[in-house]
Amino acid sequence: MRAGYLACQFGGFGPPASLSSVVKRMNSMFRSLSCAVALCWGCCYALAGEASKTNAAPSVAAKLVEQLVSPIGPPPEDVKDYNGGKADMKKLEAHLKALSEGWMDPQVAEARQKLISMGTPTFPELVKHLDDKRYSYSFCSAAWEDLPVGYAVQEIMAEVVKGGFSPHGYKWRKNSIGSNGQPSFGQMLKELGAEKYANHAKGITTKQAEKEYVLWYMEKEKGHGFKDKQQEEYILAPCLKRLSEL
Repeated sequence: MRAGYLACQFGGFGPPASLSSVVKRMNSMFRSLSCAVALCWGCCYALAGEASKTNAAPSVAAKLVEQLVSPIGPPPEDVKDYNGGKADMKKLEAHLKALSEGWMDPQVAEARQKLISMGTPTFPELVKHLDDKRYSYSFCSAAWEDLPVGYAVQEIMAEVVKGGFSPHGYKWRKNSIGSNGQPSFGQMLKELGAEKYANHAKGITTKQAEKEYVLWYMEKEKGHGFKDKQQEEYILAPCLKRLSEL
């Protein structure tokens, strides 16, 4: 038969309508399967990347901790206690800068920021250095203090965990039965155990760590008690605000 005749009899070349619909469904299934496989590979790749970062964190952190050891000594006396007024402008500027910013070598500052950015996976390595007495940097509040690496690593951990939480600051406050100092990250670390807490924190996100800290902080304040309702609202307001944001 001629092709034109066949086309007239069967409505054109190609498979019957029922077979065509099956083929279309199968093509659709294959496309969906391909997308699913691609998505699965993407997720696996991302997870492998995160695992690689987590596994690499201790060795990278160890190297960065060594960079927290200052290559320079504490500030000299003419920086800490310069009294010459405008007679030597360079010394005056160095003195004022040290008072406002502290005395920290750029190497230490860079290592500090890198460790903060790495988050909680570095904690098991950092707690190994809490008793490290090597000099890191100096800071002046009421008086100049030369601070060791152990202090620096605890402050790095505190910076990570406290995140965006900003409680009302105080040294002491009156409560319902006496007075108390302000709760701190260092206090929590001692109560929970540094190594135990570090191993827990490495497996959670920084937001989760911050939430846990805010809840701990709030419970400590409640445990101390308040002298009146106004003080209670004032102290707890930043906690409730931050928890609503996390």
